[in-house]
Amino acid sequence: MILTPIFDAFRQNISYRITAVAALPALLFLSIVGGGAYWQMYGNAYDQLVSSIDLNADNQVRRLGATLNTIETTLQTLSENSMIANGLIDSAGRETYLIPLLEGFSAIDGIHIDVGLSDFLGETIAFSGQFNPFVAYKNDVALAIENGTSAHTIIHKDGQRFLLGIDVLVYSRTGSGEGALVYLVNVDEIFELHVNTNPLFEMRLLQAGVGGPQNANYQMPHKVADKIIATHPVPVVEELLQLGLTIETTTDAQKAFQPLQQISSLFVIGCVVIFMLVLILSLWLGRQLTRPLQHLKTVVDNASLDAAVPLGELMNRQDEVGSLASSFNKIFTSLQSLNLTLEEKIQEKTREHQLAKNEAERASKAKSEFLSSMSHDLRTPLNAIIGFSDMMRAKTFGPLGNAHYDAYADDIYNSGEHLISLINDILDLSKIEAGKYDLVEQPLDVSVLIQACFRQVKNMADTSGLTLTATVAPDLPHLRGDKRVLTQILNNLLSNAIKFTEDGGKIAVTAKVDESNGIAISVEDTGIGMSKEGIDKALRPFEQADTTHSRNHEGTGLGLPLCINFMKLHGGNITVQSELGKGATVTARFPAKRTIAS
Repeated sequence: MILTPIFDAFRQNISYRITAVAALPALLFLSIVGGGAYWQMYGNAYDQLVSSIDLNADNQVRRLGATLNTIETTLQTLSENSMIANGLIDSAGRETYLIPLLEGFSAIDGIHIDVGLSDFLGETIAFSGQFNPFVAYKNDVALAIENGTSAHTIIHKDGQRFLLGIDVLVYSRTGSGEGALVYLVNVDEIFELHVNTNPLFEMRLLQAGVGGPQNANYQMPHKVADKIIATHPVPVVEELLQLGLTIETTTDAQKAFQPLQQISSLFVIGCVVIFMLVLILSLWLGRQLTRPLQHLKTVVDNASLDAAVPLGELMNRQDEVGSLASSFNKIFTSLQSLNLTLEEKIQEKTREHQLAKNEAERASKAKSEFLSSMSHDLRTPLNAIIGFSDMMRAKTFGPLGNAHYDAYADDIYNSGEHLISLINDILDLSKIEAGKYDLVEQPLDVSVLIQACFRQVKNMADTSGLTLTATVAPDLPHLRGDKRVLTQILNNLLSNAIKFTEDGGKIAVTAKVDESNGIAISVEDTGIGMSKEGIDKALRPFEQADTTHSRNHEGTGLGLPLCINFMKLHGGNITVQSELGKGATVTARFPAKRTIAS
């Protein structure tokens, strides 16, 4: 059949059905009932309305133009007054004659005007009224004076439009501007004074290109929507032409076309009938449309990326809903594929992160190995410094001849010794971290070890008047370990105790078998002690528990951490017990496997 393609198009496109059912009855009704009569009367009414608009607008623009022309001409004449020119150079007489002169021109034709006189820099030197309104426009005035040409522009202030006039005072000998007569007048106020009160017309004052037409030419009345609009330029003097002032007259066509009221009533009745038809048909078509769409929404809301989406029933439809269901099915299929791809990428990134972490650990280990390998290169020049200083102190080459050189030699020696001690600690720490510190183990008598360390720190303790005591348990087993390392551990603990104990204090060393059958060596002092936070800091490399208390010897912050690492090499540990003001006890504990029967 010939109509079969048409029926298929309506069946497959909901938009066609809505358009046909809603638009055809309205179009048929308007064409039969209102067409001819309406347009015949409309033409006559429109011509009359255009003539009325032109007449009213012409009167308005002439009144506004005449007022603006009067203001500009009057003030331009004032700018040529010799008293104005004298005011630029006679500052003493401004209040006597210039300000009263400006006050005399503060109202023209009943319109309030702010008038002022500016120097060549744009600074206002005199003005009418109590307040200077021209401060904000200093740059505009200065620019006009610099160009030597008068300027007029519309500015916005407090929701109103004002005409800013700048009449430049030109120096006759040079032709350059030496000052300006400036004025501000409320254009909207002038417009409102003369606006037409006919309720049929609504008039607006516009500027060309600013909220209005792009030019200031006459535009005959024309219809826009249900409004009739005409534009008339304001006839002004040449100085104000650049403002592009126009008056736009707007007329409500519904109010203007009074002769068409009878036909309008018929249109209203027709619109109501059409509205009811469109409403009823839209409700029916909307129900037909929203039912499958609601079904589609329910399916999509319950869909999951882990399972197939049940869109088969909707995809079998031959209209837009079927096409939409097919599109959703493609989207979900793509999302499911993307989800799998993302999981694989996340796993790949995790592997890359682990590889990067391993690489960083290898780099850290390489750093420690590098510091370990630098030990020889760092020790060689420092040993030379100490050796040379030692020869100076021993006068190997005879007296130096100046007592000061002996003091310098002592300083060099002490500094070198301190520096190499610091470097040795750092290098020992880096060797331990790199796993390249090898212990030279041998049986050691703890009592002998303690006495040897006492002899090394005796001078330091005697200087501060400290008492050193040692208590070694009877039949204490020998200790298997590295003599140099254990001596360094005990010396560090004793040195710390001496440094942190006030003059006249006591330091006690105790060695005994602990509860795990290992050996515990404790160093207890009566010094200043540490807080819990201070203990935590002391256990970290390069930090000290107390940096404010005066010290006889400066520390590096490596002693206790280095001792901890040395103890780990021996399978032991170090514990610290302390309170502020109550001294500290540092205990080195060696495991039972390190003991040897004496």
